[in-house]
Amino acid sequence: MIRPGIKSGYRVIGAGALAAVLVLAGLVLSLPAQETFRARMLTGKASFDQAQINVKITINGWTTPEEITKFQEAINRGGYGAFETAFTGAKKGLAKFMSPNGVGLTIHAALCFPLEKGRRLVLFFNHQPWDTTSTFIQNFAAPYMIMDIKLDEKGTGDGYFYEFAEIVLRPDKGTIEMTAFNAAPKPFPLVQETTKKKK
Repeated sequence: MIRPGIKSGYRVIGAGALAAVLVLAGLVLSLPAQETFRARMLTGKASFDQAQINVKITINGWTTPEEITKFQEAINRGGYGAFETAFTGAKKGLAKFMSPNGVGLTIHAALCFPLEKGRRLVLFFNHQPWDTTSTFIQNFAAPYMIMDIKLDEKGTGDGYFYEFAEIVLRPDKGTIEMTAFNAAPKPFPLVQETTKKKK
């Protein structure tokens, strides 16, 4: 896992893992330059206090296996601090929480995986409040946030928003994985792709 004080070792890429990297790299190259989505999120608050809000997600670019390898190299050279600098400097889009006090959170890594019928999006953020009225709770064991979304072939699906997550880099697989989460995720009962298709 990646958190303050943790330094992960670099993994050697084998033949099978290299094939997975190539598949992911090919998928990234075939995706549009920008994609947009609208999600409905259950906040867990009382019905009179924004029980549901919309989240507008804009992805301007996808994280490549090469970028994940560079993240790992940053850890190897300078530990967590060097990784956090590189991770925070990567800007892949924005998730805007459309409540009266909602804010926009920068997406620092964006991954897309093919499913049998559709695809899975996994978006990574530094942990921070998504609403200016919420109390910020810092958790050094789980300093990241993740949106995990599954879409069908028509671009409709659902997902979850994990506010306290632990992650690990998998440079041998060209990916980043969530290893644990420290609070119940907020559901996205409905997610819809809203990208304008070129005619």
